[in-house]
Amino acid sequence: MLGSKSICLTLLAALLLSVPATASDFFTKRENQINMTGTLNSRYAWQLELSYQHKLLSFMDVGIGAGMLKQWYDDAEVASGDVAYKEYTSWRLSEDDYRVQKLFARPYIQVSTPELWHSGNCHFRLNTQAGVMLMLPYESVGITYLNGRPHEEEYKIHSTSKGQWAVPFVRPAVEMGIEDLGFSMGAEFSTLDIYSFRRNIRFHDVSMEGLYEKKRFTWGVFLNLSYSF
Repeated sequence: MLGSKSICLTLLAALLLSVPATASDFFTKRENQINMTGTLNSRYAWQLELSYQHKLLSFMDVGIGAGMLKQWYDDAEVASGDVAYKEYTSWRLSEDDYRVQKLFARPYIQVSTPELWHSGNCHFRLNTQAGVMLMLPYESVGITYLNGRPHEEEYKIHSTSKGQWAVPFVRPAVEMGIEDLGFSMGAEFSTLDIYSFRRNIRFHDVSMEGLYEKKRFTWGVFLNLSYSF
């Protein structure tokens, strides 16, 4: 609940600040924009995203992005356990699957203040993006089955399409524009539960649900580089 309230309050604040800009506003000239965004979040994951956005009003843009999310560290325990499958008595998660990796699309709207300040060729304003991360509804892991004897093991892929595939998010930021280039930095707040698909993987009466803690709120920081035309 706290995460959802934070997202709503941030978006409301941005909307209250987003009044129509004057014709002299530097940012009103930016009709189309290409963005490259990098994010580090509290689930030990980085995100890299390419997006396009188009100005609808002087204070509002719409955009669509696509990218990848991947953990650089796994805070869950190494997954292994007992199993009754053929002659095998235990199982172990493949090392390649210790860390979650997901593809996503991200439709969003962006509301922005008028230009607040400028110094030379540098122009500054605040903006907030709000939208939904649409995660690829599929995840698979490799499982090795063991029986305690050397060189007697079996490897199988197990997958699921069940999990959190729609993730609301909000991104407040400070934006600087220099001619056709832009630079933004800010925070990201979302309801991302990075292990939601993992907890739905089951095989031979074994469930991975107990191995991964449920996370209802994720935060992060991001940097964005843009080109306007």
